[in-house]
Amino acid sequence: MGPSFLGTTGRFNGTEYLRARLLKSSNVNGSNATAEVERSLIGNYRLDTTISISTLPKYIYPHLEITKRAVSNDGTYIVYMINVSNDGNKTLGPVEVVDVLPEGTSFYSSTMRPTVQGRIVSWSLLALTVGARETITLTVRLEFLSQDPVNRVKAVAQYENRTILAEASAPEEVILPAPSYSYNVSTNFSSGPWIPPPSFNLSLNLTDCEKDIDEFYDSLDTVYDTPDNCAC
Repeated sequence: MGPSFLGTTGRFNGTEYLRARLLKSSNVNGSNATAEVERSLIGNYRLDTTISISTLPKYIYPHLEITKRAVSNDGTYIVYMINVSNDGNKTLGPVEVVDVLPEGTSFYSSTMRPTVQGRIVSWSLLALTVGARETITLTVRLEFLSQDPVNRVKAVAQYENRTILAEASAPEEVILPAPSYSYNVSTNFSSGPWIPPPSFNLSLNLTDCEKDIDEFYDSLDTVYDTPDNCAC
């Protein structure tokens, strides 16, 4: 967003009354004055009014801010978002944005036409007005994982005889594809009626079971309560 302004275009046939009154002012450099404007139109008219409102600059001198972050990484392509902002009080131009891709990556695409020289990708902006911001989406192809997977970017702007510089970086942990596993399941069984093992005694009834339990605990010379239910 650029500086605040009020613009009107149109045509009318009649009379216009315009009255402006200054409500508050200050001698401090960079402060805003407040005014009240009253406008009256009598007759036939058609007007198109454009209003732009911007916030106060963060700095009262020429300043440039650049940020960068990775928005997606599927292990093959990494997408970065670069934001260049003029948060000072002067229009800057031209502005050069230079991105140095990390080793193991190569340029794939971007939302703004770049100049590509190997791993160096650059964009040229004619100007950034006060409060303006330019967003560049950069996609790079991941070829192999380097020891320093950090994407660095800088912006260089000119104001009169001064050079304004801003830098940023975006470290990115590369997502490696998950290893795949295969399992061999072996089934070995026989069908037919269930045949109990020889140690499984089906001839005993509940009374015989309780008797066997009593004899077992008696052999340990310890008296235990006989359970109400048991299964053999």
